Amino acid sequence: MGRKSLLSIVCALLFLLAVSGAQGATIAAGANHTLAIKADNTLWAWGDNTFGELGDGSTTSQTAPEAIATSLTWTAVAAGTNFSLAINSDGTLWAWGNNSRGQLGDGSTTSQTSPEQISPSFTWSAVAAGSNFTVAIRSDGTLWAWGNNTSGQLGLGSTGGTFSTPQGPIGTATTWTAVSAGKDFALALRSDNTLWAWGNNASGQLGDGTTASPPGPEQIVPSFTWSAVAAGSNFTMGLRSDNTLWAWGANTSGQLGLGTTTGIASPVEVLLLGWVAVTGGSDFTIALRADGTLWAWGDNAAGELGDSTVTTRTSPEQITTGFPVSLAVMSVVPAMGARNVNTDSTVRAIFSEAVDPTTLSTATFFLSGGVTGTVAFDSSTNTATFTPSGHLTSETLYTATITTGVTDTSGSGLANNFTWTFTTAKKPAHCFIATAAYGSYLDPRVESLRLFRDRYLLTNRAGRLFVEQYYRFSPPLADVIARHGALRSVTRWALTPLVFGVMHPFIFGLILLCLAGLSPIALKSCKKEKRGQ
Repeated sequence: MGRKSLLSIVCALLFLLAVSGAQGATIAAGANHTLAIKADNTLWAWGDNTFGELGDGSTTSQTAPEAIATSLTWTAVAAGTNFSLAINSDGTLWAWGNNSRGQLGDGSTTSQTSPEQISPSFTWSAVAAGSNFTVAIRSDGTLWAWGNNTSGQLGLGSTGGTFSTPQGPIGTATTWTAVSAGKDFALALRSDNTLWAWGNNASGQLGDGTTASPPGPEQIVPSFTWSAVAAGSNFTMGLRSDNTLWAWGANTSGQLGLGTTTGIASPVEVLLLGWVAVTGGSDFTIALRADGTLWAWGDNAAGELGDSTVTTRTSPEQITTGFPVSLAVMSVVPAMGARNVNTDSTVRAIFSEAVDPTTLSTATFFLSGGVTGTVAFDSSTNTATFTPSGHLTSETLYTATITTGVTDTSGSGLANNFTWTFTTAKKPAHCFIATAAYGSYLDPRVESLRLFRDRYLLTNRAGRLFVEQYYRFSPPLADVIARHGALRSVTRWALTPLVFGVMHPFIFGLILLCLAGLSPIALKSCKKEKRGQ
């Protein structure tokens, strides 16, 4: 998707809203052109038309939407770099535009200015377009691809060559349900909500923890279940089944939304909760939350974030221009869908802005099962805390609810009730070493270690193995530490360098550099003293 994509998407949304109410509508933005299907299943296109990518039979660019192939009824559409594909209601696949690498799949490399049917004997359920290749799912759940294969982006198990007709099936699976294509890599979901990826991985955009480029599908984080995936130019955004948003790959412009510009080769969770849709541009991201708010981050040199500036953002920022702004829940503890939660846990929610504390009570923030407790609000962190009167019941699924009765200081409330679930441990959970030392898993020092675990250990194979072994051997030792005050003090003292390094990595790094520089000097001094003796 090119730098002009956001403008194209906004234009598409406005067009669909104005003309059709946007119910059942589908849009796709290519490098410099846009396609949109209205609720009545008509196809419309506008933008650059140098290669006939609009499909109107010409190479004349259009600044306003025009209807394409009005005799057909369209259900899905995909836009690549100067070419387009769409699926008709009868399952047939059609393509047009640039065909220099066989990306249209018609058996030639001749560009087309009007839709032509691809593989008439096949019917299709999904299609995605990369820079100059195509990946599609047939109605029988098999995966097929064609076009350029320089980086193995077709998933055929090899690299090189171009293929002008559909190649497949890719692998033996017949359960593919969704597909997304980046510049020269692809990702796809199966019906069991597993995620698979292949092709160029130089920036870690496949999410397997490496930069090796597999020419065939490999599963990404097998322990996760996914509901949607969106590929940018060389990065990926994935929605898990619990509506958390995860990112990986190139991050030169902050397009991963992690608050940095450092790329990462494994999925890392993006701040905030309740994501329902996401799309990736060349080096920026646009996403929608369940409360109807629109968020953007990444490169903004051309104003692609829509925040009325040209300032690049490395973290999600709500887009307010032209959109209603309402109070929102940004994150929760325990996390949405968390398991094995301690029965003595408190429940917390962090809001996007200051809340009117008089609207917070056990009537507006509560747990299921008739759990009684108290509610407090910390204005310094915009955090509301529900503290149960006693221990929660073990091995129980709880639903936490914050109602629309909670408002900000101006009287604006949540757009909808906010709910999330978590499950308590089968029995009172053993605490781990840091929790035992500091007395609570909510202690900021313990939280910093958990964040380090989530971002830097659980995102790679070696780290996950370490955590697995730690979970196995830590509880018995932690139980002993928790029962002896002297051991708690010693453990806190031993953990101090680690905690300081995690909470203040830059300062800690400088200290290590200084110590490394002083060590040779101290060593020389000791040797001189020995020779003097």
